[in-house]
Amino acid sequence: MLLWPIRWRTPRAAIDLGDRLSSRGDLDGALRAFQRAMDSNDYHCRPGGAWWMANLLKRQGDRDAAQACYQRAIDSRHEAWAPRAATDLADMLIEQGHTAMACSYYQLAITYGDPANPDSIWARRAQERLDALLARPDD
Repeated sequence: MLLWPIRWRTPRAAIDLGDRLSSRGDLDGALRAFQRAMDSNDYHCRPGGAWWMANLLKRQGDRDAAQACYQRAIDSRHEAWAPRAATDLADMLIEQGHTAMACSYYQLAITYGDPANPDSIWARRAQERLDALLARPDD
């Protein structure tokens, strides 16, 4: 069992630690840290940890596990993490050729805000990507 100093025992600190470990190449340590945040009862850090873990898993090539973590963040219905996870999941699905499913995730992200509002960055980003996707000629 990994024993962490007191300052690293909060869910927010676990995300910070995971980010630092990931940037240093300690992917297993980063995954443990993100899992700690995901397992917390913290309203912000539970979906945040899922998003961070999804990104790391995606970079490692484990797209199925990444999709499950993105979905966990989406299912939280958190006003910031859910649209971000939906947009990133849609991007990943596009890379895999799952266009119809990606469109539905972009549309889900859009429902979290007004794309015209500059503060709704993920709704705006999802709208832009959906518009670009729908403008592409059919293959």
